[in-house]
Amino acid sequence: DDYEHLLEIIRKAIIATDLALYFGNRKQLNDLMQAGALNINNQAHRDRVIGLMMTACDLCSVTKLWPVTRATTNDIYSEFWGEGDEMKKVGIQPIPMMDREKIDEIPDGQVGFYNAVALPCYRTLAEVFPASTQLLKACRENLSQWEKIVQSRIAQGAPRSPVKNNAVKHEA
Repeated sequence: DDYEHLLEIIRKAIIATDLALYFGNRKQLNDLMQAGALNINNQAHRDRVIGLMMTACDLCSVTKLWPVTRATTNDIYSEFWGEGDEMKKVGIQPIPMMDREKIDEIPDGQVGFYNAVALPCYRTLAEVFPASTQLLKACRENLSQWEKIVQSRIAQGAPRSPVKNNAVKHEA
């Protein structure tokens, strides 16, 4: 019935916000597009598109004006650090992005995250929905801001973070 179908769509959309599922979903969408086989009337294809849209919504802070993006990143890291602080209290060493002592790694981590997660997401979204190209452009502009911060730190003699261009997990 319609109600059950709607609940299933909502369930799939919620699950789609898990970045672990995003990578496979985006790959399958890209494969469908490259083969010219993407059919929005096919429920399985539509579920993939909805999943991509949910990821894009989940990551939308990367498409905002730079001051908003930067403030949101600060808020996200504050949340991570709170969790890391709790881990340290019980003797567990948190991963670097959850360790407030690794604050200098944020810009490199963001560059890696944008390159591995955000840009591919918005690139695929723009291929499916060309009207969303502005989101991809804004994401690229914010990546450029993070890259400027990294380059400025290097120019000032700060060591390059060990994070380099590896992706960091992002939950917002």
